[in-house]
Amino acid sequence: MEHILICCVCLGDNSEDADEIIQCDNCGVTVHEGCYGVDGESDSIMSSASENSTEPWFCDACKNGVRPSCELCPSQDGIFKETDAGRWVHVVCALYVPGVAFGDIDKLRPVTLTEMNYSKYGAKECSFCEDARFARTGVCISCDAGMCRAYFHVTCAQREGLLSEAAEEDIADPFFAYCKQHADRFDRKWKRKNYLALQSYCKMSLQEREKQLTPEAQARISTRLQQYRAKAELSRNTRPQAWVPREKLPRPLTSSASAVRKLMRKAELMGISTDIFPVDTSDASASVDGRRKHKQPALTADFVNYYLDPGEHFGAEEPEGPAGGRAGEAARGVQQAL
Repeated sequence: MEHILICCVCLGDNSEDADEIIQCDNCGVTVHEGCYGVDGESDSIMSSASENSTEPWFCDACKNGVRPSCELCPSQDGIFKETDAGRWVHVVCALYVPGVAFGDIDKLRPVTLTEMNYSKYGAKECSFCEDARFARTGVCISCDAGMCRAYFHVTCAQREGLLSEAAEEDIADPFFAYCKQHADRFDRKWKRKNYLALQSYCKMSLQEREKQLTPEAQARISTRLQQYRAKAELSRNTRPQAWVPREKLPRPLTSSASAVRKLMRKAELMGISTDIFPVDTSDASASVDGRRKHKQPALTADFVNYYLDPGEHFGAEEPEGPAGGRAGEAARGVQQAL
């Protein structure tokens, strides 16, 4: 396994000269040059060093000396890109979440989140989150199969091997995702296998590489990393201020994974156990007066129950007369169709 490198964006293991899998010499993350938008000449401090295969390479997070938290999901693993406002997002999240844009599509930077609808933050609950407290953080995407109503974080779907990319190059949006029920079993199996191998490799490679590196090589990497961080600090202080929309774009505090972690850390320091507070799993579609919002027509049990029992959902008995007869007939027709 130590000879196989896996891209943490596409989970592919094919490394070619035109699109090589490179590894960060600081954190050990591996990624295709094309998947990360690596440009050797612009990403290197020394103009003569870009063609040198032994030249140290670092991801953007290591260049800036930060351990970022993604604005679109609760995962802290993977490889990140900085937004124009100084925040951080996973590259895979930026590719799959609708509304996220790139200033330079070839270099995949900077990432812009202001074009995305802010009402999507915390609007849906991830069905794959291992910790229920983070299920409504960030932005969830939906299954691209028909009228499927499965929602999940991009990195959670990547962990389950559910992300796909169209082979055609002329498609406007080639990135799509399917839930476990609609995903191809064979495709999901190898992606899931590569994801688990990637997690093990990233954790083991740093320890093994530190043992193999000579003191001179370690000093060379540390010196170059400091040069990158000094350059990043200068660029951060001199770059123009990011554009901010005039209207306020509020979002729930609980939709930020970093805020949830800080609140959990504060509770730990104060000696408060967060286990005594139940996680709110109530239906977000329920209104204050107990009535439920309108459900979109679909071949699901919820849609049938919605129309077969109007008294429960509308707070009144089924209306009599022609209107009630048409509603009852439509509901019975849907039930027969199912």
